[in-house]
Amino acid sequence: MVVNRPDQRESCENIPTTGCLCESPIQRVLKRLRGVRKTGPSRWKACCPAHDDRHPSLSIEEARDGRVLLHCHAGCSTERVCAAIGLTLKDLFSKSEQPHDQTVSGKIIATYNYTDMNGNLLFQVCRTADKRFFQRRPDGNGCWLNGLGGVKPVLYRLRQVLQAVEKGETVFIPEGEKDVDNLVQLGLTATTNPMGAGKWQESYSEILKGANVVILPDNDEPGRNHAVRVTQSLAGTARSIKVLGLPTLSAKGDISDWLSNGGTKEELLRLVAETPEWESAGKAKPIIVQLAEVEPQEVVWLWEPYIPLGKLTILEGDPGVGKTWLALQLTAIISLGEPFPVGNRIPTERREPSNVIYLSAEDGLGDTLRPRLDKAGADVSRVYALTGWEDTNPENGRRKTGSVTLATLDVIETALRQVKPVLVVIDPLQAYLGANVDMHRANEVRPVLSGLAALAERYKCAVLCIRHLAKSPQDRAVYRGLGSIDFAAAARSILLVGQHPDDERKRVMAQSKSSLAVKGASIAFELREDGFFWCGLSDVTAEALLAAPKSEEEKSALEEAIDFLREILADGPRPSDEIMKEARKNGIAEKTLRRAKQQLGVEAKRKGIPGGRGKGVWQWHLGGQDDDLNQSSIRAQLDHLNRKPETLEPQGFQTPDLDSHMTSLIERPQIIEPQRFQRLDLDGQTEPLGDKDSKCHNSHLNKGERKGWEVLEL
Repeated sequence: MVVNRPDQRESCENIPTTGCLCESPIQRVLKRLRGVRKTGPSRWKACCPAHDDRHPSLSIEEARDGRVLLHCHAGCSTERVCAAIGLTLKDLFSKSEQPHDQTVSGKIIATYNYTDMNGNLLFQVCRTADKRFFQRRPDGNGCWLNGLGGVKPVLYRLRQVLQAVEKGETVFIPEGEKDVDNLVQLGLTATTNPMGAGKWQESYSEILKGANVVILPDNDEPGRNHAVRVTQSLAGTARSIKVLGLPTLSAKGDISDWLSNGGTKEELLRLVAETPEWESAGKAKPIIVQLAEVEPQEVVWLWEPYIPLGKLTILEGDPGVGKTWLALQLTAIISLGEPFPVGNRIPTERREPSNVIYLSAEDGLGDTLRPRLDKAGADVSRVYALTGWEDTNPENGRRKTGSVTLATLDVIETALRQVKPVLVVIDPLQAYLGANVDMHRANEVRPVLSGLAALAERYKCAVLCIRHLAKSPQDRAVYRGLGSIDFAAAARSILLVGQHPDDERKRVMAQSKSSLAVKGASIAFELREDGFFWCGLSDVTAEALLAAPKSEEEKSALEEAIDFLREILADGPRPSDEIMKEARKNGIAEKTLRRAKQQLGVEAKRKGIPGGRGKGVWQWHLGGQDDDLNQSSIRAQLDHLNRKPETLEPQGFQTPDLDSHMTSLIERPQIIEPQRFQRLDLDGQTEPLGDKDSKCHNSHLNKGERKGWEVLEL
């Protein structure tokens, strides 16, 4: 039995969609279907309108209570079948209210054409007077077939949408076709999906790939849920997504209602501009800082230019060269609040005694660290060793312990809050990376160092990481450290410690990298049985420390220069200019001569001319030939300054004219600042500041009791 097939060739407006005034649910359904035939009492078969059905696969049954049961054997849902014929689920049930004139209410009052990208009609969405919607497709003969059949659904106004996406124009997505048409009348590009809220498909999002999208949800729960679904589908596909909830919109209202109530294109575009882009809750958000809002800050130094505060510094060298000795000497200086050694002037800047945290994985606290700190005169009450962590299991009360690594930054941060150090020493760095970090892989090293650097900046402390050198030689000193190059990249300063190439008694600290200031001068020191001793500036560079051992030819040149100096100075001091001239005549290079001068212990002194400011002659002499700088009057004045430092003239040795200050020192030693140093060598210090023969005036920098630094000839 065929019931009033809607595929008969009739005009669009005269397709029967309702029956009599008392139309039953089964009549309402059957008249909209194609290929209907009765298969039994209250049972029918028909072509399913929700898919391209050539063989009837839709079973229809009328239940005893009058409701209609639908089942598509191809898998189409009941909701989809109803939507394809312009019905809803409630139309499958009998109505208890008085019947009304459905002939009028079911009349098609608007149609919306869906086309392909070339503008060819694919299907139509029809709207009835009672606000129902159904889809139909052309049969190719001037009539319509209800449902989409095998037609693939597309976005409304597809061709115009693709053109807008290509031009980079904004695409608005309201919920219905009428809303789209109203936006188009304003000169905007808009689209929607067929079948209403909740029917968005992933294929629609691909059409909007790279588009700037504004979603305009209806002001009800289904509309907001639909907006969420569309947004999530477009995430990662569209270039930008904005969800604009229109202000003053009534319940269940839409963009068409907003426009009819006085909304304008200008106001809509203003609201869009003020709406932030949608971002997924789990998506990382960029943190952008405009530099115009950043206040310039000066670098704060712990030891300028070697160790900046709030940054990472690496101290590296081969085993046994004195890296730990140097780190402990710096620890002692900090604990006492004493000045650090400076390059070309007497150290005068004192600071408050501060705390140090020391992480040591190679040296014992009792047999190594504490004895060395005691020799340096450190205030050990300000030095703290971080040896691990402990915790208590809340369930059984058992105590747990573990080792500290840079993966447990929370433990280190807790220690920083408690101790408030200005220096954290990690000795050695590779021992604290953690078992899961390969120090040769940049992608594993960088996050660890970034976290450590963030702690240093947050707590305004310097972090000194001690590192061993790699065995393979490199062209540049900055690449010689063990592990990934990211260690060197993360550090703002790198200090290299090595054996002095010309004096096996001495070590040299040279700066191989300085990102925040000009590289500092190299500084020599000695390690003796009774402790650590500073030895003044050195002309040995980081590259020289890493150079291959000298050949026999180079050694003989140095020995020749040493013999030359012994001979020319045997009869007493000689002007340095004359010595240089004679050396050139003998084929001795100036650099070799100065190395010989340092190794031999040759001292320099300016012989000033009374009344002639800045005049005089530099003379070299062997140690012990001239006692002018050790005369009793100088010693007496130094003792006086130690007792009454208020008599000194501030910054006596920081002016550029060191010559005149040297002359003034001989004549008026009271201008010296109270640093208790024993001897000034303006041409290069060759003896440790803590010389045992200096009686009670041992250097504070060397012995931890009194500090001093030599002024050196540049």
